[in-house]
Amino acid sequence: MRSLPRLGIAALLIGATVAAHSGALEGKFHYDDLSAVVQNPAIRTWQPIRYLTSPAAASSEVGVAGYRPLTVATFALNYRLGGLDPRGYLALNLALHALVSWMVFVVGRRLMGDPRWAAFAAVVYAVHPVNAEAVNYVVARSSLLAALGALAAFWAFLRWREDTGWKWPAVACGLFAAALLSKESAIALIVPLAAYEIGATHASPRWGRETSDHGWAHARRLSPFLLIVLAYLALWWGVAGRGMSAPGRSAYPGWAFLELCGRSLWLWVWPWPLGLDHPLTFARRFDGSLAVMLVAAVVAALTLVAWCRRRAPLVSWTLVWTAAGFAPLLPLPWMTARGLLQENRLAFSAVALAWLTAIGARALVESSPALRYRFTHYAAALVGVVALSAALVVDRARSAVWNDELRVWEEAVSLAPENHVARINLGVAYRDRNDFDRAEEEFRQVAASAPSSPVPYYHLGVIAFRRDRFDEAEALLRRATVLDPTAWRPHHVLGELAVRRGRPDAAVEALRRALALNPRDTEARTMLGALAQQAGDAEAAEAEYRSALRDDPNDPRVMNNLGAVYLDRGQPALALPYFAEALQRDSGYVEAAFNHALALEALGKTAEARSALAALWSQVSSDPRLEPYRRAVEERLGRSQP
Repeated sequence: MRSLPRLGIAALLIGATVAAHSGALEGKFHYDDLSAVVQNPAIRTWQPIRYLTSPAAASSEVGVAGYRPLTVATFALNYRLGGLDPRGYLALNLALHALVSWMVFVVGRRLMGDPRWAAFAAVVYAVHPVNAEAVNYVVARSSLLAALGALAAFWAFLRWREDTGWKWPAVACGLFAAALLSKESAIALIVPLAAYEIGATHASPRWGRETSDHGWAHARRLSPFLLIVLAYLALWWGVAGRGMSAPGRSAYPGWAFLELCGRSLWLWVWPWPLGLDHPLTFARRFDGSLAVMLVAAVVAALTLVAWCRRRAPLVSWTLVWTAAGFAPLLPLPWMTARGLLQENRLAFSAVALAWLTAIGARALVESSPALRYRFTHYAAALVGVVALSAALVVDRARSAVWNDELRVWEEAVSLAPENHVARINLGVAYRDRNDFDRAEEEFRQVAASAPSSPVPYYHLGVIAFRRDRFDEAEALLRRATVLDPTAWRPHHVLGELAVRRGRPDAAVEALRRALALNPRDTEARTMLGALAQQAGDAEAAEAEYRSALRDDPNDPRVMNNLGAVYLDRGQPALALPYFAEALQRDSGYVEAAFNHALALEALGKTAEARSALAALWSQVSSDPRLEPYRRAVEERLGRSQP
């Protein structure tokens, strides 16, 4: 194609992506986003070697032995550019989705030999509602990166088949490695690669270049990818794999896997209802009628693959790609007794489904005699416009749900009333809105159906604490620690509770226990530093703050507190940079601004100190909650207002 049509198609795909998913930019962090981004100190500094070697830093999801250092690196890049503003993270997801759609076109053009239908497939991928989760859910970026890397690697593989030399195999292998380092499920690419390599000898000109390659030639092209898989698995096992555990299994795991595949594919045909989690029937019980339908679907799919192998090899191959996308899910520990389906896991298979949709539409158009008449062209165009409009409406509606934490979990609970995780998160959403009564109702329902779980008692304890029911809070939190002695969060809150009750020794004990269970709990270190500071132990306070800064070097509160230690010691020159850095991180941090002025004053920089106090006046003069700072500013300025 000439450059202008390519630019036109790129503009079309960008426009389609923006029209469908730009509502995601108003979204927030959800679910695993909190551990992978918001509470993840690893992304606060650029440390690519640690992402490759540390299991804590390499995982982009909580509770799994994931190894996704490239995904984590993109989170670190987002943090470097915009901190914890979710818009930057979601904007990158949006851009990645547009890039995946472009690669669907680029590869599809080579496979189908027709840029028009390749563009059709790319637009279908861009706007299909089943892909909305991957854009709106920050952690689902791993699925986008894996799909992008796999497509780019396959494109380079196709170039390698056409051109000799070392450039294209190196590019293909590097892109495949990048896909694996984004999400382990990219290993699925091996299957369609092998199927294409072996099946291309029977291909038509539109499917691939005719070749007489056999045996050694096939092995030569596939072996580098297999070596990369082996190297990746060894690296994954050494860094993260040993930590893998399965807390439970589905009642019928094999059937649950088939159900997951079938229901995922049905969402491509009929994308409703959509939601963060879909419960699987076979996770809890056997359903004979559903089993019969699944077996019939598998037999039909295998028959279609075999029938199309020579008659329509591209159809057969796209079906292989589709099935391969689900294969990595079978052994994963997330298929526990919860047995949940998340839509972003369909991203890899959706690539082939988009091609398959375009192939079917092309066959219908080219074989239908009715399309010789002009009015049928208008009718077909009208159907396309209606389908596109419906997809855009659903996409915008999905973004509206993802923009609201409460709606996300209300929807999840409506889809899966027995899902404890969904109910817990719904309770947290109610609690964050200070709707404590409804939050307690959700947590008590979970406690009633799962009395041995510590999670609902922990959250009920947090609510009791926030309602100043301290005795009740302590009892609930201690029950959570008994049910799960390895849980660190209850000890953390017990430490906060002891601080509120004026029991510093009990607070230190609880916070030390929380740190023993989770050394990354920088908030506990910060509170320990504050307790030591209040007790007059400046040396211990400094040690705690420095440890907290090593784990999270961008926390303005820790910077301010460490600066305050030096200021109290009469070392304003050491304190000043910490106050300045804290203000750089949070320009509205009143305590840091006041301490910054005090440090300037102590260094004899009177004019700068008065200027800083005058600037602070506008922040504190109209807010009654900042009355102590207002009086202190007035005292130092020597008048009622600057």
